[in-house]
Amino acid sequence: MSKVRCKLGGYYYAAEYAARHKRDDVVSVSLNPGNLDSDFWREQGALTACILRKMLLYPPKMGAYTVLFAALSPEVTMVTRWGQLWQVSEEMVAATKPKSENGTTDAPDFWTWTETQLHPYL
Repeated sequence: MSKVRCKLGGYYYAAEYAARHKRDDVVSVSLNPGNLDSDFWREQGALTACILRKMLLYPPKMGAYTVLFAALSPEVTMVTRWGQLWQVSEEMVAATKPKSENGTTDAPDFWTWTETQLHPYL
C-alpha cells in the first residue's frame, strides 16, 4: 500500500469516526507526525540508519509537537508534521459526505469494508 493511500485511509477513519460520534462531542483528527527517528530503523544496517538519521529523520519530540498542536488547536482538520495544518482537498471532503450532500461516501464505505474484513478475526 502506498504512503498516500495509507494517509488517505487515516483521514477517512478520522472523518468517519467524527461523524459517528458527533453527538458525543468527540473530536477525531488525522495526524501525520513526520519522519521520526526510532528503533524502527535498527534492522536497516548501520550505514543506512546513519544516512537516514542525518538526512531524513527527525527527533521523536518533533512528532510530539504534532500531537500537542492537534490536541490544543481549536480548529483542526488534518495535521501534518510538526503541527502544520494540511489543506484537505475538495475530493477528500466530498469523500466524507453522503450522496445527498453531493458526496461520494468513500469514507463510510471504507469504514464498512474494513469492518467486514476484520469481522472474521474478532
